[in-house]
Amino acid sequence: MILGLKVDVCTYDGLRVGVPNLLRLFDRHGVRASFFVAVGPDTTGRAIVRALRPGFLAKMRRTSALRTYGLRTILSGTLLPSRHMGRRLAPLLRQVVAAGHELAIHGYDHRRWQDRVHGMEDRAVREEHAG
Repeated sequence: MILGLKVDVCTYDGLRVGVPNLLRLFDRHGVRASFFVAVGPDTTGRAIVRALRPGFLAKMRRTSALRTYGLRTILSGTLLPSRHMGRRLAPLLRQVVAAGHELAIHGYDHRRWQDRVHGMEDRAVREEHAG
């Protein structure tokens, strides 16, 4: 059986801590995956504006968001400064490729893209990647 494995990496700590753990696990079992990584600033904390949407807070409780992501990530880009994933963790991105996995961009500023990319013009998308 052939199975495709996709790994979305949306937070700084997901890249810094989670990806090395996955690389070791995948290597141990001879598994290859496609990693889709947000490469800009981790602004996860800005998701707080979604608290106004019906069901969002219930989802956060149900998924144990604070325990899953940690306080640093939950506040990233709001009360705590954003950490730039691509610039700070570039060697880790190269390690993903060197280990034989695919690597692709999962947006630049993940929060911004998730909320606004559908309305961005081509020029704005190109400028954001150049910055």
